[in-house]
Amino acid sequence: MVTEQEVEAIGRTLVDPRQPLQARFRALFTLRGLGGPSAIAWISQAFCDDSALLKHELAYCLGQMQDPQAIPVLVDVLRDAHQEPMVRHEAGEALGAIGNPEVLDVLTQYCTDPVIEVAETCQLAVRRLEWLQQRGGKPEPAGPYLSVDPAPPAEERDVRQLREVLLDETRPLFDRYRAMFALRDAGGEEAALALAEGLCCGSALFRHEIGYVLGQLQHEAAVPQLTAALAQAAESPMVRHECAEALGAIARPACLAALRAHAADPERVVRESCEVALDMYEHENGPAFQYADGLEQLVAMPVLVGEEGPQGWSRAPALYEEYRPPPLDSVRLPRHVLYLLLAALLVVAVAYAIVGHLVKDLAHDLADWAFGLKPDQGAAPRELRPGLEGEDLEELDSELALAWRDGEDTSAAREGAPEETPMRSPRRPSVAVKDPPTWSSFWRLP
Repeated sequence: MVTEQEVEAIGRTLVDPRQPLQARFRALFTLRGLGGPSAIAWISQAFCDDSALLKHELAYCLGQMQDPQAIPVLVDVLRDAHQEPMVRHEAGEALGAIGNPEVLDVLTQYCTDPVIEVAETCQLAVRRLEWLQQRGGKPEPAGPYLSVDPAPPAEERDVRQLREVLLDETRPLFDRYRAMFALRDAGGEEAALALAEGLCCGSALFRHEIGYVLGQLQHEAAVPQLTAALAQAAESPMVRHECAEALGAIARPACLAALRAHAADPERVVRESCEVALDMYEHENGPAFQYADGLEQLVAMPVLVGEEGPQGWSRAPALYEEYRPPPLDSVRLPRHVLYLLLAALLVVAVAYAIVGHLVKDLAHDLADWAFGLKPDQGAAPRELRPGLEGEDLEELDSELALAWRDGEDTSAAREGAPEETPMRSPRRPSVAVKDPPTWSSFWRLP
């Protein structure tokens, strides 16, 4: 059970301009999920902010909550000509989403508003309320996306037929919206590509809704068209903003590149939309269960609310002070995994130092046993066995001197003889060896 103090803490985050925009968005969607009079009061209080994007989302969330208590503030926003067109449009759409027929007169009044996006939105809202009345109070069919849409999905299920209705600008806007939401519910690549074609239609409101629906669908086939629409500086800011948020929801690497490219866009609503979309990208690719994590972010704080209630609150320490989204390009391993990797490398190095040269010597011995010694190994001098001294050494010297002299005499006798096939010259005796008495490779002195 959520307490009033927790709702208040989340509300303070929402209305605090010192907080990062992505933190305020998460607080907003947390309040939307909680619902109730306190949540509506905090959301309504934030309409005095200077961010058109935030106020647009405030109106959207109040409409999705479908609480009649939000009607007065939404009517005030719709009537306020000083509010940005995208904010007034979203207020009109939210009034239609709540579905209370008491707002029909207000919506009908603004069906001819000089701001075309506001006028078209109110026309759609009136058609939706009339459609609800024709159903005789029956509940709306629940769709797969759990959102309250400005028009119900069409009953047609053939993607080609729905595409024709969607792109036919001679048809009523309400019918085209119904085809749009039917394509979204159908899903798949063909439906995503048909919806993406709608980004080239004439109505900015229609293109804005196409971006929103593609964000719900989250199909990467529409990424090139969304990226192109976002990159068009001449496009309506409300269209570019929805394309940016759709790319954040789709959350593919190509989306990340497009969002980073426009993170410093001169149009504020586009710039802020990219900031929020990057936070959505992080959420979609992270382990968090839900985007609206305002309750999880609550920390121990002093008493937040005085006797005056939400209208008399004082600033509290920021919940997200010095907040920075973690980098997405690097993958950080836990410290214990790094230690295990280092230990494994150390074990391999020590094992190679101890066993490696033994294995190498064993391989050489096996090769000598199987194929015999190399020629240079057979002629290599052998060391004297230890223990030769005294008379043994004198006798060995005499024998070596006689062998050397015999070798010189033989060479002199051959100098005058006719040249024959050269014979192998006798090996010069070594001080270390004598002719082996046996075939053994280990020559031993007598």
